Amino acid sequence: MKALLHLNQIEKDRFWSRVDVRGPDDCWPWSARKNPMGYGVIDFNQEFYFAHRIAFWLFKGLDPTRRPIYHNCGNVGCCNCRHMYIGDYQFPDDDKGAE
Repeated sequence: MKALLHLNQIEKDRFWSRVDVRGPDDCWPWSARKNPMGYGVIDFNQEFYFAHRIAFWLFKGLDPTRRPIYHNCGNVGCCNCRHMYIGDYQFPDDDKGAE
């Protein structure tokens, strides 16, 4: 996994404009490009990043570069950080996969 980058406010606004932010307990679907497994992807400076990882980083201030992030909602396109947790590679509980 590549290290996360530093985003300016325009880039942060661009990111959040692609998230359908709903209620605090609802899934927040990624509304832009997705990979074949259903994970949201976004590019910054010609590099692609998983949307849920950017959301986790922006919302919680934690860089999950070396750890998988799982969704307890089972929706890998979800960007609601209340539905995510940092896991470990041996136990992918509820997610279809972790990126």
